[in-house]
Amino acid sequence: MNLSLPLLSLPFTALLVAGLLPTQEEASSPPGLRALGRTICFARPFLLAPSPVRLVDRIDIDRTIRGIQAARVDSYVFHLEADRNRLPELREFLPAAQAKGISVWVRILPPTLGANMKPHLGDYQAWAKTLARLGAKHENLVAVYIPDLDFGRNRRFLNAHTLGAMRRVLNPVHVRLVAGVFDPTPQFWKQMEQELDGIVCTWVQAKELRNLSTFLQGSRALTPKSIPVIAGYPCQGLAPGKHVMTPEVMTYAIRQALHQVDGVFLRDFVLRSPSNTATDRKRFEAASKIFLQQKQR
Repeated sequence: MNLSLPLLSLPFTALLVAGLLPTQEEASSPPGLRALGRTICFARPFLLAPSPVRLVDRIDIDRTIRGIQAARVDSYVFHLEADRNRLPELREFLPAAQAKGISVWVRILPPTLGANMKPHLGDYQAWAKTLARLGAKHENLVAVYIPDLDFGRNRRFLNAHTLGAMRRVLNPVHVRLVAGVFDPTPQFWKQMEQELDGIVCTWVQAKELRNLSTFLQGSRALTPKSIPVIAGYPCQGLAPGKHVMTPEVMTYAIRQALHQVDGVFLRDFVLRSPSNTATDRKRFEAASKIFLQQKQR
């Protein structure tokens, strides 16, 4: 695709607005469980302005959905935050997203990230039951997602027994249990093959583009064929000062993932409303015009 200079100069979100990513029609799923989607983004939602009659930090559902549509992704990760009860907003978000054809993953935190999402906190069985009830009502709730499963002591608490019990609650309503991992080794799959319905493998070597194909092919080869592999790309640094892929490199990485594995997961994505994207384009064009005028003098 031929991208103009103004587009490349905009933030990465603008590349998605340009239509580089495919639609959900390209996704497929084994019978029974719902399709995970091919392009998934995990991003902070827009918030409503506080007012005397409104709670602080309420999600602006309409604006968030417009931002997801502008990004041209087919699935959105709804984050159940620590120390907050986002469950009422999730109940409102699901039908609104379904009306726009957006699939939803629900992200719950592992112990190392502070498993204190209200109201169930670290009771993963209670979360599985609650989300299964929502999945039975809303066909666009496709997955429950637990990040960083193989990090630190998470697997000590989220072991095969716990995950298997969650999966037995979620699968009857066609909802998948998906985990984020860094290294899907044979030892990992020896314990987890019967407990998971998909994985997100996070690529952390943004500077080593030559290793990308090895990462994608290795993740797919190590994972049982029946389990979808999603490539996870951080849109922001995983830690302060960490390297972040340029828009050009990210575009290449996305295309490779869609060719070699089952989808792409954009981590720490930044939603932008269509109006903001248009404003950025106008600002860039105005700045370019001033630069050219000065150059001609």
